[in-house]
This record gives sequence, C-alpha cells and structure tokens, in this order.
Amino acid sequence: MEIIGRVKVIGQTQQISEKFKKRDLVIVDESKAEYHQPISFQLTQDRCVLADKVSEGQEVTAKFNIRGKEYADRNTGETKYFNTLEIWAISSLVSSKPAATQDTTAMPAPSEEIDPPF
Repeated sequence: MEIIGRVKVIGQTQQISEKFKKRDLVIVDESKAEYHQPISFQLTQDRCVLADKVSEGQEVTAKFNIRGKEYADRNTGETKYFNTLEIWAISSLVSSKPAATQDTTAMPAPSEEIDPPF
C-alpha cells in the first residue's frame, strides 16, 4: 500500500529487546481537504534509518504493509488484536528537484520478520 502526506512527527528509535527495535513516524493524510488524518506508522529493525532521510513538515510518499497480531492474555483469557502499519520505503516529494535527483529511500519489502513482543 502507499500513502502521500506530510510528516508530522518523527520518533526516536526504541530498542525494545536485544533483537527488536522500532521507530514511529506520523504522516498526515491531506487527500481530503477538510478531514486531515494523522496516521501513525512504524519502522522496524534496519528500516529505522529511513526516517533520517525525511524531516517534519516534508511531503512524502510512504510504502507500507499492514500487519496484524493476535494476543491472548494469560490471566483473563481475553483475546485482543493489534494492527501495525509498517513502512518499508519512503521518498520525498520535492517538485523543485528534477525527477532524476529526487531522494528515494527504500529497502526490500519484508517477507517474514520477527514480531514485537507484547
């Protein structure tokens, strides 16, 4: 999937465990003029550095996957579901630069990754 919007927040990289790190990025979807939607995305592992290539206020295109996880609480037996929008490529939209020199940063789309611990 893909979204075009303006970067609102770039979070710091968080080392969740020895094998897992993540970074949050909020992009405002401005496609509907009166209903701007701030959408929280996540970058994981080696993709955390992709956020270093953009700045707050910059218009970008981000390619992402939707990931879901089921979690059963051991104490209550209640099952909960979580969704994550995980960015795997991001590029800036700069109309003043020629297309050949636009900054495009991407990593291969994830095939199978370690799920974060909940």
